[in-house]
Amino acid sequence: MSDKKQILVVEDDQDLALLVSEYLNAQGFTTDIIDNGLDAVDEIINKQPALVILDLNLPGRDGFSVCRAVRSQYPGPVLMLTASDEAIDQVVGLELGADDYVNKPIEPRILLARIRALLRRIEEIEYKNTQQKAAEDQITADSSGEPATSAQDMLTAGEISINVANRVVYFQQTELNLSTPEYELLLILAKHAGEIVSRNFLFKQIKGYEYDGVSRFIDILISQLRHKLSDEAAAIIKTIRGKGYLLIR
Repeated sequence: MSDKKQILVVEDDQDLALLVSEYLNAQGFTTDIIDNGLDAVDEIINKQPALVILDLNLPGRDGFSVCRAVRSQYPGPVLMLTASDEAIDQVVGLELGADDYVNKPIEPRILLARIRALLRRIEEIEYKNTQQKAAEDQITADSSGEPATSAQDMLTAGEISINVANRVVYFQQTELNLSTPEYELLLILAKHAGEIVSRNFLFKQIKGYEYDGVSRFIDILISQLRHKLSDEAAAIIKTIRGKGYLLIR
């Protein structure tokens, strides 16, 4: 990497924190270590690292609480570490704004792949936003009045409308508050409305690497989306057993 990206490792296991830090430093990153949840919130907000590796079980303040506290002031990716395979931990973490999770014991190469995928996704989002802003500025410069939202900016599937330019989602004309992974999943389904989209495809598009056949990441996101859409959302986002998911037009 030409420019070193800073990663904040929030982990109270000193040996593990040093192992992760040294490995990432050798891969071209710079790292800082915080060993408790109480200091982590201010450190994340003040330093705005490129990415946060956040342990779930921390002294003073657990990872869930830290993630909840920083999410409104820290837009970067949060990668959670958990020693538990319980789906409830993954669900809660994703609902609070975590972008991904890695189970302990950590395999360094897997951790690195997840980090690079998250950073690549953020860079792509920032690039698209920059391109869109430039296009909007040009429209404003060429217009005597306020530019209307282009039809190309809007994607509609049934009662779901997505302003792609502003990344805003409406369901039955009510704006939804979606996390980045939830938004990306819904956008893919909307682009393929009326078609069956496989879990493998969704996983790779969102995460940036191949589905391992075990992760419940997509299932959790589908469940969260259904909860935020409506009580009848199972009829809007259908599960096609053995094949994937289908968003009704």
